[in-house]
Amino acid sequence: MTSDETGATDLPADLKALLDAAGVTDAASLQRALESDPQLRERFVAFVQAQVQALGDAVVAALLADVPEDLRARLEAAGGSDQAVLQQALEADAQLKADLKAFLEARRTEALPQGLDGYLTAFAEVEDTEQLGHLWM
Repeated sequence: MTSDETGATDLPADLKALLDAAGVTDAASLQRALESDPQLRERFVAFVQAQVQALGDAVVAALLADVPEDLRARLEAAGGSDQAVLQQALEADAQLKADLKAFLEARRTEALPQGLDGYLTAFAEVEDTEQLGHLWM
């Protein structure tokens, strides 16, 4: 897999081969392929989930690079080095969560790389595999 300047990751060769073999050429054919082949759907969903995790981890890394030193130290001490660990740490420490929320609200447009906010919003609004296909195609 490789990344281009947008941060998008290419499909792994084995998944691309499966999609090609299923005749996937657009969002509609992707949806049909995923609905008719549970194994392909499972593999594709695993790929998407890995991309979401990587995106979340990138957001956390960008966030940790931009927070004030005292807040960064508290986040790192809580083990907040990736998305899942950070979420657990914030659930366990209401004050840390409140402080991070206040920081993000104060610097919302600066805390995330430009364009990432819009992508995250679009991803969160995906309701079905057709919309997901449009996001990745």
